[in-house]
This record gives sequence, C-alpha cells and structure tokens, in this order.
Amino acid sequence: VRLASGKSLIGTLAGVVTCSIVTFIFMKAAGPSVTDGSLLALTVVGGLAGGMAELVPLDIDDNFTIPVISGFVLWLSFIILGL
Repeated sequence: VRLASGKSLIGTLAGVVTCSIVTFIFMKAAGPSVTDGSLLALTVVGGLAGGMAELVPLDIDDNFTIPVISGFVLWLSFIILGL
C-alpha cells in the first residue's frame, strides 16, 4: 500500500518499530533516572516521531529529516516529562 507521499505503509511501520527499539535500548542504557512509565512513553514517542518524520513531504533526504525531527520531538518529550 502506497501513501500519498509515495512511501509504503510497511516501510513506515518498519521505521516506527525500529525507532521504538532504538529509543528503548538507548533510554534503558541511560540508567535509573528513567522510570518505567517514562521509558514506555519515550519509546512510543520516539518510534512514532521517527516513523512520522519519514513522511514529511519535503524534498530533503530521510537521513537528515528522521534524526533531526525525532531528536527534536524527543527533546520536547524530555522537557514535558521533566527528565
């Protein structure tokens, strides 16, 4: 299934899963400062941010947009969660 941006749905879902796994591993290694509730929230937000960043309709390489957008969204999440 192709989305309006020309991206595939399965590719976007794979991006969400991969970004979730990477966020979980990174935050788990961050140490005891991250509670289980915060870890779950950041894992979901990180996954969705990375997957949705792929769908941005700009003519910019995904290798740039995904880390920049997902990093910004996670930074905002840290502020909101008080981490």
